[in-house]
Amino acid sequence: MASVGDIAPDFTLTAHDKSTVTLSEMRGGRVILAFYPAAFIGVCTKELCTLSDGMASLESCGSSVLGISVDSPFSNSAFAEAKDISFPLLSDVYRETVHSFGIPLYLYLLHL
Repeated sequence: MASVGDIAPDFTLTAHDKSTVTLSEMRGGRVILAFYPAAFIGVCTKELCTLSDGMASLESCGSSVLGISVDSPFSNSAFAEAKDISFPLLSDVYRETVHSFGIPLYLYLLHL
């Protein structure tokens, strides 16, 4: 589990546009990792839409955002398109990344 001040565990995940994103390639920049349990549920929609709406401010201070869920790239793609999400939504279907960050399993029980 990652702690404050640790270097974040590296990962390579598939984005909603079928590209791959590797966290270590973004080292040296500011990256916000927004973990969300599932597309199209209320709290997740609000969280990601709020981040998307604030992208101009985040980018102006050199920050980028990556959304991470256990949804498939297809679900993430439909979600990004429907909600006009402007940053990559990454698919962690094997739950390796959420486990490496110590994200509690109960947040993902909606998907079982």
